[in-house]
Amino acid sequence: MSRVFSAALVLRQTSHAVTRQLLARLGHPDLPVPWDGLHERDVDPVLDAVRALPRAAQDDFEGALRTVFDLASAAGVAAIREAAGLGEDALPPDAPHDGSVYDLAAWAWVHLPRAVEVATLFHQVDHLAWWRRRDDLPRGEPDASPEALARLGTELAALLEAEQGRGRRCTVEPLARGPTRYFFAYPDDYVQNVTAHDDGGRLTPRTFRRTFAVVFALDPAAGTLELYARLSARLKQRVEEVFARAVLGAEVGPWARPAYHLARLRWRETALPTDPADRVRVSVRQLRLRVRGTQRVLTVKGDPDLGPDDVYDMLDDLLDRERVPLASLDVTLVGFCFEFLDAPPGRGRTLTFEVAAPNTCSLRNQRPERVELALEYLRRWGICVDRPADPGVGAA
Repeated sequence: MSRVFSAALVLRQTSHAVTRQLLARLGHPDLPVPWDGLHERDVDPVLDAVRALPRAAQDDFEGALRTVFDLASAAGVAAIREAAGLGEDALPPDAPHDGSVYDLAAWAWVHLPRAVEVATLFHQVDHLAWWRRRDDLPRGEPDASPEALARLGTELAALLEAEQGRGRRCTVEPLARGPTRYFFAYPDDYVQNVTAHDDGGRLTPRTFRRTFAVVFALDPAAGTLELYARLSARLKQRVEEVFARAVLGAEVGPWARPAYHLARLRWRETALPTDPADRVRVSVRQLRLRVRGTQRVLTVKGDPDLGPDDVYDMLDDLLDRERVPLASLDVTLVGFCFEFLDAPPGRGRTLTFEVAAPNTCSLRNQRPERVELALEYLRRWGICVDRPADPGVGAA
C-alpha cells in the first residue's frame, strides 16, 4: 500500500527530541510548545505553534517534513548512509541508534544536510523507470567541470526551446554512484497558472514555471549511456547527441543496434544459470509477444504461487502451436524476478524489473549493487550485448 504524506503523520513517527532539533535548524528553537510531559504521539501542540508562524516559515517546515517522509524507509536510510560514506551499520554517536526510520531521516536532515541532498537524488533515480540504453559512446571519464555542465545545460535548453517551446534555462548537477556517473538536468517546463491563497488569505492567481528531469547514467568503463527523459524517441536521440558532445567531446549519430536480445526467452528451455555463491534464483514472470508482421500482441503474466515456470505453463494453455508456432512470435518485453535466497522474507527479498526490445529497461530504479549484479547476468546470458572492448584497452 502506498503511503500518503501528512505533517501529522511524520511528527507522530518522529520523536519530540529530533523534532526539536529540526525546528531549531529552521530557526525556531523557542516555539511555545509544552514539551515537558508531552506524550510522544501528541503532535497537536506542535502543529498549532507552527500554524502561528508566517506562511513562508510554515511552508519551510512542511517542506522539511516532506523530505523526511520521502527518505523514511529502509531504502531511504540506506541511501543516506551511502551518500554520507557510512557503513551499513555505522552511525555517528549522536544519531538516534534506536529510533525509527523517521527519526533517522529527520536527524540526518538536521546534521547531514549534504548527505540528504545526495540521498534525495539517489531516491529520484530509484523511482525512475524505463531507461533507454546505448553502448557506442567513447570510453573514459566524462568532463564534469562547471564549464562542461554549463555547456550541457545551455545546449539542452536551446534544443528543447527550439523543438518544444520549453527549456528556457537548464541546470545540470553531476553525481557519482559506484561505477555510474549521473548527470541530472533540470530544464524549465511550460508556464503553469494556478490559484493560491496569499498572505492575507485571499485567492490570487499565480504563474510559475517548474522544471522537469532529464537524467543521464553513464558507465565510463563500458561506454554505455542510459537516458531517462519523457520525450519522443526522435528527441531522445538528439538529447544523447548533445550529451556526448558537451561532456565527452564526441559526435555520435543514431543508434540502431538493439541493446537487448530477448528472442530466446520465448522458449521454456532457455537456461538462466547463476553462481551458487550469489544465492540468487531467477525466473521469468512476464512475456509480451507480438505475432510477426502484425500488430497482434499477447501479454502473459504468471502466478509465482503456481511455480517459477507458470508464465510458460500459461503460454502452453493459451497458444494453439499449430496455428501460432512460437517461432512466429517476437518477444518485445520480459519481466524478470531475482530472488535473493539469503535475504529475510519481505519486500527486499526479490528484485523485479522489465526489459523491453530493443533498448529500454526498468532495472536502473533498484539498489545499485543489485543493478550491477543483474546487469552482469543479463550480459552472461546474452540478453544485454555490449560492444566488444576497444583493441588495446585491456593491455593499457
